[in-house]
Amino acid sequence: MRARLIWSTMIAVEQANESGNYSVMRDIAAPDFQTQNDPAKLTAIFAGIRATNVDLSDTLMLSPTYTQTPSVDAQGMMHLVGGFGLRPTAILFDLTFQWVTNRWKLYRVAMGARSISSVQADPGVQRKGSRPPARSGSGN
Repeated sequence: MRARLIWSTMIAVEQANESGNYSVMRDIAAPDFQTQNDPAKLTAIFAGIRATNVDLSDTLMLSPTYTQTPSVDAQGMMHLVGGFGLRPTAILFDLTFQWVTNRWKLYRVAMGARSISSVQADPGVQRKGSRPPARSGSGN
């Protein structure tokens, strides 16, 4: 189930990047995400990953690798942090999902693309640099 959530997020971002339309991605996310992120803001937030021209649908060929143990916090938020070791460009993610109306919905997303050599040199690289986070009103 966790991998499915990650893959569906990767596809939502890929389709939004390809079409230039972030409305659907926003509309299927958690209510707080929707409130904090209009389509224009999401266009700006994902400019970095879009500029890499990496095909996020390639992540469907691999299982995600977690750099932190998947967890659900005291507020009921599921946190998934890790990446896909695609070559030559790894895709890193830091995702939070909220349980809303009997399903997990995207609450917070951060992702980036890094050369596979920099990921191998520093497995904590996803916590550094300028990832393009899209955040809800949670203050996270």
